[in-house]
Formats: sequence, C-alpha cells, structure tokens
Amino acid sequence: MKKIILMLSVGIFLYSCDSSKKVPNELITKIQKSYNEDINLDEQENFNKNVNSNKNVKRKKGLFKRKPKLAEVKEPTLNDSVTLPNWITNKEYVSENVDAIKYKPALLLGALVKKLDENRFEIYSVTYNVRSEDEVPVLSKIEKPTNFFEQTFDQSTRFNSDFIIGGASIGNEEIMKLTYTETNYGNLEKYDEVKLNNLRTTINDIQGVNKKDWAIIRGVVLLDCTSSKSQKTEMNANIKASWITANGEYFKQTGNTNNFRLLSIDLENLFLNP
Repeated sequence: MKKIILMLSVGIFLYSCDSSKKVPNELITKIQKSYNEDINLDEQENFNKNVNSNKNVKRKKGLFKRKPKLAEVKEPTLNDSVTLPNWITNKEYVSENVDAIKYKPALLLGALVKKLDENRFEIYSVTYNVRSEDEVPVLSKIEKPTNFFEQTFDQSTRFNSDFIIGGASIGNEEIMKLTYTETNYGNLEKYDEVKLNNLRTTINDIQGVNKKDWAIIRGVVLLDCTSSKSQKTEMNANIKASWITANGEYFKQTGNTNNFRLLSIDLENLFLNP
C-alpha cells in the first residue's frame, strides 16, 4: 500500500512539473491572434487611444502604453567632432516607453518577444519565460565601472547620436556636461529547455507564422546618464556655484543635474538553436 501511495505521489509531482512548463492557453491565443489580425501599427495605436478614452471600458494592462522601439546609435560622420566609444554604440537601446521597465529590467530576462516592423517589438510574456527554475532574475551591479564616458559639449558640437543625449538642447553661450556609465547588467545563463521547446512547437504549429518574428530577451544592460548645463560668466570671487572652464572661458552651472537611464536589450531569435 505504501508503495502505491509513493508511486502515486511521484506521478502527481511529475505531472505538476510537466504542466507548469506547458505554454498557457491565453498565451497561445494571443500568439494566434497576432497573425489573424491584419492591423497596422498606427491603426492599432489609434484604436487603443479610443478605447482608453472611454471610461466605461476597462483599460488593457501591459508593460507599455505603446509598443517600444529599439534604436541604434548613429554611425559617426566627418562632421562629428566627438565619437562615442564602442561600448555605447555596439548596443540597441529602448528609445521609447522605457520608463515602464527601467526599474525592474531583470524580470525581462527570458521573456518572449515578437519583433515588429520599424524595429519595434512587443513583450508577449514575462511570467511564462524560459529561465531555468533555479536562476533568480537579478541584475549584477558593476561596482567599479570600467565603461565610463564624460564629455563637455557646446552648441557647435556634433556626435554620432540623436536620442542618447536625452533630448537635451544647448543654447548660445552654454555648455553641457554629459556622463555615461554602465551600472548594471544581466544575462540569461541557463535555459529551461522544456519550456523553450514547448514555445518553439507552439509557435511553429500556428498557421502563417514567421519564425524570424520571435525572440527571447537574452540580456539587458543599464546605462546611467547625467547632464548639467552651465552658462558663460565672468570669473570673480563672488561665484557661489559649480564652475568649469572651456576654451579659456568660465562657465557656472545653471539648474540641477539631470539624471536619466537607458536600457539596452539583447534579443536572441527563438529558433536560433532548435
């Protein structure tokens, strides 16, 4: 009798483990609908705005109000007097809607992503991910960053980027000091092969599927940025603010130091190693 109970317990345990690795029905439905609905991105965004404007309609919960976009830093040109280092330019950054994920990006490791046109993407599942059960999603803090970049810009300075500066503008007789530092990173060390294969099989069986659309978030890197503006001034003993020199002239800081954070995401195609 004890043997029967023991065998039954083992059977229930194995079944529960196996069932927890199955792709949830709601995720399968969502993936299927993504190919059944032929609505372009702009029309979908307008639809969502109309829905959200109706107070009687429940808003759809998600990580993003709109689908985020991955952007690369522009290649330098002959007119660029400053070239950003490779550890900044060799990554793709979330250039839109990053606020929703920048504080807990470790949860994105192993998440299922669908890539869209114009380098946009949509996160389909964070709760059902392909991380191994024993891998806790945490970011490693870089205690002594080796990747550090600091530069002072004036209105005439050009460098190979358009979004990474944080949308800041520089006026006449102003300079801006920018600092970029890599502070945290996370990489997916182990895959749950059962979940991985279940996702591949599920997506592969959907009619009209394009295998190039689907990816796993393999790694994330956080780039902390600070910027401060300084106004040209005459040097005298009454200056009671931080000041710096540039081109033989004196500048004193105006306003506060602004801080912002950039998130880089490393996507790996789901069918890369089937």
